[in-house]
Amino acid sequence: AVVSTQSGHYGRVKNTFNMTVQFLAKIANTTEELRYHTATELENLEKLLNTTRDWLDKTAKEQEGLAKNVDPVLRLEAMQTKNKALERELYYLVRKPIPQWYKDKLNKMMEALKNSTVKAEEAKKSESKEEEKTDEAKTEEKGEGTKEGEKSDKEGKEAKEEKSAEEKVETKKKKVPTATLR
Repeated sequence: AVVSTQSGHYGRVKNTFNMTVQFLAKIANTTEELRYHTATELENLEKLLNTTRDWLDKTAKEQEGLAKNVDPVLRLEAMQTKNKALERELYYLVRKPIPQWYKDKLNKMMEALKNSTVKAEEAKKSESKEEEKTDEAKTEEKGEGTKEGEKSDKEGKEAKEEKSAEEKVETKKKKVPTATLR
């Protein structure tokens, strides 16, 4: 029972290590101007993480080398104390209220982003309108040649329609049975 309880607390401490490492990595990936945690707070958390990890590794190795009938080096109370200290520092920083200047800065950045996307969309629209105008100008330069081409296209369509109508009439004539005299 002692071993299973010990391994359960060991797993909790490892879980706290993972959460702390992820939190520090997330903070490291943000720019300096967007951080609202002080450098001292982050350094203290990192130091506590490293000392707790070193202590756990050292005592776990000592515990493995001991016989089963000897008092354990890695005690539950010590693991709980170290884990609580690390969790307290981590949760303090995670739950730290976001200052107003940070919120204002984020709002300004979001507004700037929205404005830049709106401007980009407007630029695309104006470019497409300019392209349409140039296309219209090119067709006007062609002038009457285009109109004549349009007329010949219309005449060609009308001729095709007449042929298809004639073919339909011919196929109907073929389908009409002839009466035979008896």
